[in-house]
Amino acid sequence: MNATTYRVETPAGALAVVVGDGPRWTVEGPEAGESTVLCRERAGRFVMESTGVEDDGDGGNRPPASITPLEPLGFPGNLYYLLRGDGSLFRIRRSDPRTPGFHLSSWETDGAYLVAHPEQDGWRVEATPAGEGIDATRELVILFAAVIVDEERFSRSDSPVGGQR
Repeated sequence: MNATTYRVETPAGALAVVVGDGPRWTVEGPEAGESTVLCRERAGRFVMESTGVEDDGDGGNRPPASITPLEPLGFPGNLYYLLRGDGSLFRIRRSDPRTPGFHLSSWETDGAYLVAHPEQDGWRVEATPAGEGIDATRELVILFAAVIVDEERFSRSDSPVGGQR
């Protein structure tokens, strides 16, 4: 199996996004021994895999978090919905076309909660002042990182997928 590892530096530490030949990606970190599996479904949708459901803290269950790209649904541009397991809805979009990067925001505030900028050996995700007030959980950051890596893979001519999703 061919695998490529992408580095994403986050406020909590570094993530290693390992992309292989199949639909499952592994995200390692930021803590040693932490590992999450993402499944890339048809039309570019990502779902965090777990035992199928996660405990919501109240003894109930909630569905796993997911990302859905909107372009296949008829919305032009690089826009994604990110739905957390608790029902919170976010959007991910590219930064200004002149400056590479991504923003994670919602409809509850002006501006982004998290921003991502390319670095020489990967990407850096930072919280904005608005983002310091939200619960930037590991699932939120991992799914944001998955979009960044997927877009980078698609845009690179030497991509292991040859520019195809």
